[in-house]
Formats: sequence, structure tokens, C-alpha cells
Amino acid sequence: MILGRLLLIQTVRVYTKQCTPPTCNSHGTQPPIVLTPTQSHRYNTKYGVYKGPYCGLRNVHMSFGHDEYLFRVLQHAGTTLPPAALFIIRYHSFYALHQHDAYDYLLDDYDRELLPWLKRFQPFDLYSKSDTPMDVEKLKPYYMGLLAKYFPKFELQW
Repeated sequence: MILGRLLLIQTVRVYTKQCTPPTCNSHGTQPPIVLTPTQSHRYNTKYGVYKGPYCGLRNVHMSFGHDEYLFRVLQHAGTTLPPAALFIIRYHSFYALHQHDAYDYLLDDYDRELLPWLKRFQPFDLYSKSDTPMDVEKLKPYYMGLLAKYFPKFELQW
């Protein structure tokens, strides 16, 4: 809750819900787990409500932020982006995973196959922007080509 309102979307880093955070959670965005005696003790365990190890990230409840939002918009639009690109979009703010190798016990084979792509992308995410203005008209044909390739319908519903 922020200012008495329920927080439905987070904009910076994502984290798992319904299981204990890892010890490497150094970024400080994981909210404390506060449970009443009537709530499930499973939330305070390593696997939480998930069915044991290696359940796969797509089965883990995460905080909802810009990553998940864009992932869902793109899926709805029928994108032809490869699975690795969608994995990067969905989990690029899950720092505990790609910077600290936390939650390896929740990853399935699919996640393990795509994780190297996420780690390879990471240096280009934060703090990699240039102060030099871009020539939009010069870049426009390139990006329009990408849009045509990966968004055949060219319709995004935000």
C-alpha cells in the first residue's frame, strides 16, 4: 500500500511473490512478508505455494511491472518475436535472477535455456543510454522494418 492505496503495478524491479526472498535481495525492493496467523505458512518457505523445485518461472507469481505489461501486450498483438526476446522482455527487471543467480531452484529447462540471453542483454539495459540525440528520420526505416517483421498486424492494444 502506498498512501493508503493498493499497489497494483511496480515500475522498477520485479520479484517473486508467495515464497521467501533470497538472501541476495540487496536491492531493497522486496516488500516484507507480513502474515497473520490465519494465512498460509507456505509463503514463508523456499518454494512457497509452488509445487517444489523446477516449476518454471511462467508458473511463479511475480510483481506486476512494465516487464509483464509489455510481455502481455506483445503476446496479445501476435508478435513473431523469438522466445528469447520475449523472455528478456518479461524478466529483464528480475535482478535477483540475472545478477545474483537466485531462484535457480524455480527454473525449469526452458528458463535455463533462455537465461543466457537475458544475461547477455543486461549490459544494454540500464545506464547504457547515450546523451547524443538520435536522427529519428534516419533510423525510422530500420525500425519500421523491424515492426513489419515482428508485428505483422502492426496493431498494438495498450
